[in-house]
Amino acid sequence: MTSQMLARKAGIEKATLYHHIVSKEDLLFQILKRGTAEGVARSLLAERAERPEKQLRLFVQLSIRTGLKRRKETVIATSELRSLAPQHRRILRALQRSHSDILRRIIERGMADGTFKVADSRITTAAIQQMLIGISTWYQPEGRLTEEELIRIYTELVLRTVGMAPATVKSATEPPPQAIGNVLGGSVKEHT
Repeated sequence: MTSQMLARKAGIEKATLYHHIVSKEDLLFQILKRGTAEGVARSLLAERAERPEKQLRLFVQLSIRTGLKRRKETVIATSELRSLAPQHRRILRALQRSHSDILRRIIERGMADGTFKVADSRITTAAIQQMLIGISTWYQPEGRLTEEELIRIYTELVLRTVGMAPATVKSATEPPPQAIGNVLGGSVKEHT
């Protein structure tokens, strides 16, 4: 996209555009920096929860909500980081590392108190982040999953990634055993 096209799309003159930005690269950097900084700020809220499991659940929820709110920026950040000037790339990578550090700290807290069973906190952090970032490349709000369903499924995936047993990962919307037993025509104990 040329600067002229960008100015036209924004409904301003090209000279006015350059009054606000130095270059197209600077505009790209400002957009990516704003989105990444918001993600970091929101993820910091997860560390306020009491226990590592709650922190991780909140981290996943906040990351997905922020990522979906800024889907285009997320996709651009993962594919166009190389287009930035070296100094801008360093700043953006530092922000991305801050986001990773929040997640790694949560995982390490869970490892320390025995909640999470993880062989390597850094590799687990990278795996979870890639899983969360990937959502922006395929998720469609008008598709078969609502945002809430997506968050529930990904929270379960992430909790399993840190070694939480399936029984401890039950969804808050899962019906109680009695309801399942009623559907099956008897109590759960009769069927187990």
